[in-house]
Amino acid sequence: MSLRTRVAIAVGAVVFGALAVVAAVVYPAVGANLRGQDDDSLVQVADNAQAIAAKLKQAHTVGQLVPFGSTQLQILPDATVGPANGFVGVTGHDVQVAYGNAKPYFHDETYGNVVYRIYTVQFPGQPGVLVRVARPASDATSTQAALGWLLAALVPAAAIGAAVLARLAAGRVLRPVGRLTETVERIRATGDLSAPIETPGQDEISRLGQAFAAMTAALDESAGAQRRLVADASHELRTPAHQPDHQPRTARRAAGRPQRAGAGRGRAGRGRRAARADQRPGRARA
Repeated sequence: MSLRTRVAIAVGAVVFGALAVVAAVVYPAVGANLRGQDDDSLVQVADNAQAIAAKLKQAHTVGQLVPFGSTQLQILPDATVGPANGFVGVTGHDVQVAYGNAKPYFHDETYGNVVYRIYTVQFPGQPGVLVRVARPASDATSTQAALGWLLAALVPAAAIGAAVLARLAAGRVLRPVGRLTETVERIRATGDLSAPIETPGQDEISRLGQAFAAMTAALDESAGAQRRLVADASHELRTPAHQPDHQPRTARRAAGRPQRAGAGRGRAGRGRRAARADQRPGRARA
């Protein structure tokens, strides 16, 4: 596996991990934000319950579930535990809220195979009258689900895109390394240490190439010095083998002269010893 591929995989993995963490944080945060917006809209409708109640009295629809867009409102006078008209039943907690003995609250309830987000509150100034505002929870759930699918597609796509871009960028950044590798392989194949190494720039890779170029230049100079030394030694060794033949004969004659001179000195010494012997007294009397 090339260095460019390893860099691309590493960048893609880092981007994928970072986006996965972001998605894990964003997904529930968006869901909570959507639910908060739904809760705010339910509170706003409940705050207008007095104005809406007057219209319901005129229409004789008090106690029924009245739609307001995606939101539905129900006002129950004299709230008691039990089933309600066209909606989920009233609980003991709801009755406590209607009489001011409990705080308003939110809860999820299923009715007609639909999950509703319900806000229960006391009708302003009238104990025992219950106001319930509801809207399907699927509105926020569908939006959050769409976001989840978007994140599920976006995270790997972004990681793959980052890996591709990283590979392209790594190819440009590592181009001097490729040239340096080709030069080293050429030097290994040919043994030519004088091969030029182009490393423009002042970054770490360029300095590495320049240091390698200086090293090969020093090695080339050292190899050249060794070749010159071997050539000079070979020349010196070959020179005595081509001298003329009369030089050995002259050397032999010069070596023989001291031996003859030594022989003459030996004969002269023996003559002097004989003359001294003739001069001894015995020989004189004879």
